[in-house]
Amino acid sequence: MFVESDSIMAVLGVAANIVDLLYYPVEKICWLSEHKIVDIKNADYWDNVNTIFWVVGVYLNLMRYFGLNQQKINTIKQTKDNPDMEKMLKKHRIEMLTLLRLTLDFIHAGSYLPKGYLWGGKLSTFQIGAIGTTSAAIGIYQIFAKRRLNK
Repeated sequence: MFVESDSIMAVLGVAANIVDLLYYPVEKICWLSEHKIVDIKNADYWDNVNTIFWVVGVYLNLMRYFGLNQQKINTIKQTKDNPDMEKMLKKHRIEMLTLLRLTLDFIHAGSYLPKGYLWGGKLSTFQIGAIGTTSAAIGIYQIFAKRRLNK
């Protein structure tokens, strides 16, 4: 975990947390409506709001992680004589996969937006599934790679 020394990174972190806090109850409302547990007028509206929160949340986390990654690169460059340099570089490579995973998540989320917004409705079901599966596979790989590195 990185320490957020930069105020921009802190603002991005807080904004991402706020969006996530708004996303989860809206997601539950959509789920309850979809399963006919509650009757909600304008279910499509709530679904669109849910997707917008999802896209914005992933985007904010992507931008935040990109900034934190730049800070980490600067730290690695400054500590070239560190005896743990090889381990630091391995950790950095694993963390770079997070940028790829978040980018895939952003593409995945954006594909669920209504037509006319970003690339909403332009990807096929196969493409959306492949993007989601690849993101999940990267996440699983990261879990095992971090465990192996920390042994």
